[in-house]
Amino acid sequence: MNYGLWWAVGCRSVLDERLYPDGSWWSKFDRAQCHLENLQGLVAPYTAGRKHPVTSQLIPDSEPKTWEYRVWFEGKVDPIWSVVAGDFLFNTRAALDHMIIALNPPEMKDRLIYFPIYGEDPWRRDPRTRCYVQRDPLDRHNFTEAVKRLHPTARAYIKGLQPYAASAESGNDVSDHVLAILKRLNNIDKHRRLLATRSGCNGARIRYPLPSGEVFEGFYEFPPGIASADGAVILELPFEVDVEFVGSLTVGFRWKDPTTHELVPPVRELAKFTIIRDTMNKHLLALEPYVLS
Repeated sequence: MNYGLWWAVGCRSVLDERLYPDGSWWSKFDRAQCHLENLQGLVAPYTAGRKHPVTSQLIPDSEPKTWEYRVWFEGKVDPIWSVVAGDFLFNTRAALDHMIIALNPPEMKDRLIYFPIYGEDPWRRDPRTRCYVQRDPLDRHNFTEAVKRLHPTARAYIKGLQPYAASAESGNDVSDHVLAILKRLNNIDKHRRLLATRSGCNGARIRYPLPSGEVFEGFYEFPPGIASADGAVILELPFEVDVEFVGSLTVGFRWKDPTTHELVPPVRELAKFTIIRDTMNKHLLALEPYVLS
């Protein structure tokens, strides 16, 4: 039996020597990895440390006299970044769906089963009314159908990595769970555009001459989201000097609320995509031994 899988990268075909002959989850995951690398390459010139113009103005009626310095972030966000980010999210999510099919017995191969990702425990009840908090019975049905025929260890693993379960154990906000972020961004991308945006500035270096003749050099870290403005005040000084600002911008993705049409916080950093990739790789490796051939 041929335990390899042929998959394409660009115009090349590469023999995949991993464990299972129908490792389609790896095909999807590898494609997601290609999209992520493509995205990182596209944004690299934008996010690299480079000089940005700085303007100064005397604050009116300031006593003693004080000059305000403002940095202006240069560079345009390319809409194609959102498209490539969506491709990464889609194939990462699809890898999980392929895995849940492979974990089920052969008679389930043609069934519509999704890898369960739940931010709310479908079986949690309101202690006062005794009603399910998540009222739609289809949620409980879909979750049960996806996992009930799995190897007990695989079933327990999937239940334990659910955002609601991990949040209850760690105390962290369920919306910050990696699987919850993947599901949310993927669902948004399927129906409307993710918006690439400047989301911050890290590793900024500031240099300016002091009246004594020495040169001050320090580092400045902007609060999250500050770089999305046209300009940001970086410092106030009691004297006027030439400021050199070298900063590395960060890129994130947000979306418009379909009801209010307002931009929805928080901005998800591009760096979060690397965490999504690494986490999904870990889950696929953990579940693969329980695939039913």
